[in-house]
Amino acid sequence: MNIQGKNYALWALGGFIVLSLFGVLLRLMFVFPIAGINYTYILHAHSHFAFAGWIFLSLALLIIKTISAGEINSHYQKILALGIVAAFGMLISFSFQGYKAISILFSTLFIIDGYWFAYKVWYDKKLEASTNPAARLMLKASLIFLCLSSLGPFTLGPLMATGQKGTSFYNDAIYFYLHFQMNGWMILSALAIFFNRYPKKEEISGQLLFWLKIFIWSVVPLYFLFTLWSNPPMILRILAMTGAILNFVSWLKILQYLNKLPGKLPYLVTIALLALTLKIFFQVLTGFPVLGNWVFSNRNLIIGYIHLLSLGTLMPIILNGFVHSGFLPDTVSNTRTNVLFVLTVVVYLVLLFMQPLLALFGILIPNFQLVLLVIAVCFLVLGIAWFVLCFRSGKINRKIFSTL
Repeated sequence: MNIQGKNYALWALGGFIVLSLFGVLLRLMFVFPIAGINYTYILHAHSHFAFAGWIFLSLALLIIKTISAGEINSHYQKILALGIVAAFGMLISFSFQGYKAISILFSTLFIIDGYWFAYKVWYDKKLEASTNPAARLMLKASLIFLCLSSLGPFTLGPLMATGQKGTSFYNDAIYFYLHFQMNGWMILSALAIFFNRYPKKEEISGQLLFWLKIFIWSVVPLYFLFTLWSNPPMILRILAMTGAILNFVSWLKILQYLNKLPGKLPYLVTIALLALTLKIFFQVLTGFPVLGNWVFSNRNLIIGYIHLLSLGTLMPIILNGFVHSGFLPDTVSNTRTNVLFVLTVVVYLVLLFMQPLLALFGILIPNFQLVLLVIAVCFLVLGIAWFVLCFRSGKINRKIFSTL
């Protein structure tokens, strides 16, 4: 089955639209409180669907497209379909009941689907022939971290049963999942997609592979950076700072290599690499106690960090990958839509990072929440535009439910 004969790309972009709708709802509730809607439930639905219904589906689709050369077998079809079911199951159940039996069931289903995906990709006979050494190294590492991240959710049950909900151990288990999902699975799989496309196989040196390995395994001690909020022992602070510095230094070495590549990288990829560089630099700053305590006590900074990764790094690589894979027309690479997207992300992140800084001097940005609501609407409009472009491309099956 040709992967473009199915409409997984429509589901992925449709997932971004749904995610944006929930983002608008969350921002709307700050401006106009809505009776009968639980903010926390909607927030959990938004975050879980972001991981499953947008990022996982998009990255998995691009990985499968890379490995299968456009031909998707029945196993991958079932993996993507199960991921869609789990994503929408979490979206609906979390929206109405929060963390209860049904939402936990769909969350577990998503984790199992991730295991299945990791197993099939790892042992896919076409993997070695379809990827270069650098991409294969990062892809396999991303799959390890995808599976490792599930240890976080699986420890929540025992912690709750022993009366430790709300303790530092409970919150650290949540951060364990978030860290190895975002800084492990998501970043490395996105970079694997990028590295498999632009550097030629003969351009990949042993030195590059060395720094890629440092970058990959620095993710492990980097986890302790997300435990600093609870003022842990000094040894954990040292491990956290070591991971942050190794992550930063190895990334700079990788950028030096990329700078030597012939030709010019696509606009969206350049934006993604810049955003990732900023994120990695901010991690080092967070390792200093004064700055780290301030960051972890400020909600806007945490949201900014997450969106610097998701909107600043992952989304541009996904969009560029969709163009390269034929899910979006070639004109999308340099359209005004993408320029508007980048400008919207920049304004959004500047606001999130600047408001806490200005608050130190007693300055508040006028109509801050209203402006963020308008930006959320902009993301929704952009998502609809990409969906329409994909739908009109003529390369997909317009009967959207044929995927399932």
